[in-house]
Amino acid sequence: MDYKNFLNHIKSDELFNVYIFFGKERFLIQWAIETLKKKYVDESFESLNYNLIQSGEIQGNKIINTCETLPFMSEKRMVILDDFSVLEGDKIKGFTEDEEKALADYIENLPEYCILIMTCEEKLDKRKSIYKKVSKAGCICEFASLESSDLKKWISKRFKQAGKEISNSGLTQIIDMSGYYDKDSDYTLYNLEKDIDKIVHFAGTRIQINEEDIYQTISGNIDRNIFDLIDAISLNKKDEAFRVLNNALLYGEAEYKILALLNRQFENLLYVKLLRENGSDMAGMREKLSLPDFVINKLLRSANGFSVERLKKINMKVYESDKNIKTGIMEAKLALEMLLSDI
Repeated sequence: MDYKNFLNHIKSDELFNVYIFFGKERFLIQWAIETLKKKYVDESFESLNYNLIQSGEIQGNKIINTCETLPFMSEKRMVILDDFSVLEGDKIKGFTEDEEKALADYIENLPEYCILIMTCEEKLDKRKSIYKKVSKAGCICEFASLESSDLKKWISKRFKQAGKEISNSGLTQIIDMSGYYDKDSDYTLYNLEKDIDKIVHFAGTRIQINEEDIYQTISGNIDRNIFDLIDAISLNKKDEAFRVLNNALLYGEAEYKILALLNRQFENLLYVKLLRENGSDMAGMREKLSLPDFVINKLLRSANGFSVERLKKINMKVYESDKNIKTGIMEAKLALEMLLSDI
């Protein structure tokens, strides 16, 4: 079950007694917990009917005893096992084999008044007995990155709550600059929420959010800087390319990370250039690259400044710089500076 299915699941008043919530978006995991709590636990008696057990405090007997306790003046008792290592490694941290088996068996016999929720990291070991029991008796919910349309709605809602308005192009700009959809990015809705607060503060009393508000507020994003650097290279503006590089280093970005991002983006530029020249449409590119449309469009715009042959040569020079750093032939910052001078 994903975010959308969970939303429909709650709206239709369906309920399981046990859940595993996992995925990149801890923001959505917390939202799901709060949604269930608001619906099934009386706020006046929350302290008596809502139990949050942190990872360091999780013990087999404690979990079962807590679940067995009747709710007080409330329809349900909620028990949350936060950051539960139930699906990591060969055994549960802090659990004996007997305790793990007892908990797995207990999952099938949870009392009707109890909602047991385990929150986990992104990696799930489906061989685990507890995982198998939850899949059978309850529900496994993955909270991954929001789809583009849902993300835009999410952002719009927060600006509206702050008394601001934003255009569709502004929403695209925020998503683009934030790097939310970048493959190796750890940027989540928690980060995005903070950036929205900064944009609102920067706009001051103005109702309409403009491009400058967004640019000035999220300008430190490394992925956006890499696109700026590539654009400067395509226009042969070496001074601008070095300025962008120095700004990225000033923000504390590691040289190896900058090089890795350059490597990825120049590979993507070559891919989209070749795909476009071979007659591929947006749907075909999306399927082959596994990237959102707006990222592909940005790559296409940047690729216009390069020929296929130049992109091939640049990619070879990036690989060579990476090899020089890893083998100790050249210091990382110097290798980056020489790379920019050479391409």
